[in-house]
Amino acid sequence: MRRITAAAALLLLSWTAPAETLRGPLVAELSVTPMESASAQGIGLEGIVLIMIDGDVRFMDAIDIEITSPNTVAEHPGALTLSVLGPLSIETRAEIANIVGDELLRQPLVRGGKTFYQIVLRDDADPDALPAVVRIGDVVPPRTFPLALSVIPRMKGQSEAVQAAEFTVTARPVIRDIGALAIRYVYEDGSVFDPDAPLAPEFSLTIDDEPVAVDSEYLVTPGLHRLRLRSERFQDQDVTVGVDRGRSVTVEVPLRLALATVHYSVPRDASVYVNGQLREGSSGDFTVPPGEHTIVVVMGDYTVTRRFRVEERQTYSVSVTLDIVIEEVK
Repeated sequence: MRRITAAAALLLLSWTAPAETLRGPLVAELSVTPMESASAQGIGLEGIVLIMIDGDVRFMDAIDIEITSPNTVAEHPGALTLSVLGPLSIETRAEIANIVGDELLRQPLVRGGKTFYQIVLRDDADPDALPAVVRIGDVVPPRTFPLALSVIPRMKGQSEAVQAAEFTVTARPVIRDIGALAIRYVYEDGSVFDPDAPLAPEFSLTIDDEPVAVDSEYLVTPGLHRLRLRSERFQDQDVTVGVDRGRSVTVEVPLRLALATVHYSVPRDASVYVNGQLREGSSGDFTVPPGEHTIVVVMGDYTVTRRFRVEERQTYSVSVTLDIVIEEVK
């Protein structure tokens, strides 16, 4: 029953009326970002604070606003009103701002200490992240910002104590329980694969064993995630990456051409060089990327050199044998 009563009160306190005006000194801009826990600013009567959004708004469900009022407010309940406007038209002259916007909130202040408000940014905001506090507007999309906030007198002729009242405005982000995983697919020459290119990628990707479309970024839950790249053309890749709540992390996944396997067999005591590198033993296997390669076999004073070409994921055999030829000399 208490929750229903609170909801009804919220509706009464957050009605919208167009073209209201605030006039006073523009004190500061409070920037709210998912990277910072809170921003605070002190203001006097009729001082104006602009509430700004900075950073990736995808990571925020709402903005919590905390107003700290002096005891003077409790001694003169209802003498002052908290006003929030947006979107805004701002004109400044002689350090005095004239701000026109829709009225998102107009609420009398009746007590000292802290009062709490909330600006919901998304239709799909997590209900568990939205406590039962006074809501500023209904859903205020990020494009509406900045908002203007001010404490104004409800009537003229306020006492000196009321006129000298000082308030603290604190803004905090309500972070969504997600993070972003950005992926850069890098070829061996340093160039980067563009997932938005019209050509289809020659590889597939899974995140935590779930197939996903090849893209440059994914919204995921915080924690460790396993990426697996599979391809006929490129080497398979397995990458584990940690993603923090409300933050974006970039991981680089190499696109290396898949290797070919070559089996070689040469006479005992012969030396084998593949692309200039000595191989151990007279037989064995080695892998090379697709393309042209050179194998050199040295047997005493005798040297055999051959160039060969391989394709990815294929298997080849290279062998060198000696033959003895006996002929009659006439």
